[in-house]
Amino acid sequence: FNMYLPEKARKALDYAHQQQGTTISQQRLFLTCISRLSPEKSPHIFVNLLQQLGGVDFLRRHCLVPILCGARSVESYADEVIQSFKNVCSSDDDDSFWPCIVIDHHLGPKELAAIFSHTVLNVHPCLYDAYGMTLVESAAFGVPSV
Repeated sequence: FNMYLPEKARKALDYAHQQQGTTISQQRLFLTCISRLSPEKSPHIFVNLLQQLGGVDFLRRHCLVPILCGARSVESYADEVIQSFKNVCSSDDDDSFWPCIVIDHHLGPKELAAIFSHTVLNVHPCLYDAYGMTLVESAAFGVPSV
């Protein structure tokens, strides 16, 4: 599935594996949230989770690359969530760079499969959902969801 990884995701994985001294196929490093960027899907909960875990320090220490994927539904809300995500995943310390990925468009089946094949945990932030499709999709790749 590596050939279907979006370029931003492939570069982030390469960087994280370089820092860890592993190769791209040795370990799952994505902490993934795939959700439409709209208030009713609550992607801000993913951002809050990252913040509560310790942000960039936690991500770097555990060699996890957060990836927020989802089509924009409400532009102003999407902009706010994306900016908050980038803020949580950054540091004022120049030596603390750590990749965080935003893909704000719909993913095709092959791209989605490529992302889940590198995901260690899927975060499904929606508080109520008639049917959580990403829960089933992530499970198909052996990825647990919270």
